[in-house]
Amino acid sequence: MILNEIQTLLQSARQAEEDKRFSDAEQLIIQLLDILHHDSAPPPSPLFDTNYSLTTTKEYLSYSPQIYKLAGSIYYHLSDFSKSLQYQIIALDLWEQFNDDISAIEQLISIAALYSHDVLDPNKAEEYLLRALEMCIEIHSKKLESQIHERLADLYIDQQEWSKFAEHFRRYVLVKDEVQAEEARELALRYEREKENARLEATETLLYRMLPPTIVTRMMNGETKIADHHESISILFADIVGFTPIATNMSASSLLAFMNMLFERYDEIALKYGCERIKTIGDGYLAICGAPVFAEDHVLRITNMALEMLKYAKNSDHQSELPEGMEFLVRIGLHCGPIVAGVIGTGKISYDIYGDSVNIAARMESHSEPSKIHVSKEFRDQFLQLYPDTSLTFIDRGTLEIKGKGMMNTFYVERMSSIS
Repeated sequence: MILNEIQTLLQSARQAEEDKRFSDAEQLIIQLLDILHHDSAPPPSPLFDTNYSLTTTKEYLSYSPQIYKLAGSIYYHLSDFSKSLQYQIIALDLWEQFNDDISAIEQLISIAALYSHDVLDPNKAEEYLLRALEMCIEIHSKKLESQIHERLADLYIDQQEWSKFAEHFRRYVLVKDEVQAEEARELALRYEREKENARLEATETLLYRMLPPTIVTRMMNGETKIADHHESISILFADIVGFTPIATNMSASSLLAFMNMLFERYDEIALKYGCERIKTIGDGYLAICGAPVFAEDHVLRITNMALEMLKYAKNSDHQSELPEGMEFLVRIGLHCGPIVAGVIGTGKISYDIYGDSVNIAARMESHSEPSKIHVSKEFRDQFLQLYPDTSLTFIDRGTLEIKGKGMMNTFYVERMSSIS
């Protein structure tokens, strides 16, 4: 409770000082001083005064130099220089006991200013400034050192000590130049760091657009050769039926806009079902499920994706964007099995998949019919093993001769309803 009260009073006193309500600030600082000790008059050294009643926790102690510093500032504004000096010296004592060198130096400068301009004791002002200068040099604080040389030069002008003025003014200029040069170097370094960070962020953003997130994470962690074997995943190939005459009869800009719109929608569907687009080739679209992140239900996910792609094609308003007399139809092929997947390339990198399963999925697509999802027997069997009560229908297409594979029994998947 006391700590909260100190924080509130201190904040209010600072605000009152900032608003130049110095009488209000004085009343608040008196309340703070009452919390620190029984008598509102400051003791010589609050840490060692036997009448001092400050709670000995570190939290409370940390506020004591701030309170005395603020008290000194407020009484300075009220032109009570004796009280101001007394409180500032106590604050200095505390800063030094807490080993807060920067705050102690700033307090020494403040006390010197009081002696120099208001209490009018130039010898004391010099004493405190030289103490501050010694501490600055010890902790290598060039910025504060420059300020102290400037204040000493001003002090020696008032005292007409020209040789000392010349020495400290010369050192003020030299140190100030060092500070400005260092600040310029820091600004340049900061600018370069910001440029580098922006470049890294842009690179990372681009990588996340090109590669699966888990692969990007592995690359960012320093993995250079990424090649994984996946025992069972699902693969989807899709293309547009009759794409060549469609492309021939469309302008380049219209064609690219059409394909971009289509593939963006495919990507949204892939994301919805936890699938991963691998690449596009012309009008072809290749996606997988189960890699690089394992998914036990990959056959279900990729089937749902394929069904929604067909639904999108059938229900879309793309027909008006196509050349007259041409129809927008999609065919899809699915297969599941083992693959190898990894990152290839050094300059232009990509995440790609390899294996016989990829070839079979491609053959399923090329042997499919418009608005159909053509699947292998392996895919059908795994799906029904996992989801025997599915409402989907697998229509036996019979045996087909598949290039490179011989005779294969294949199926069409039709009609999507709820799959649990």
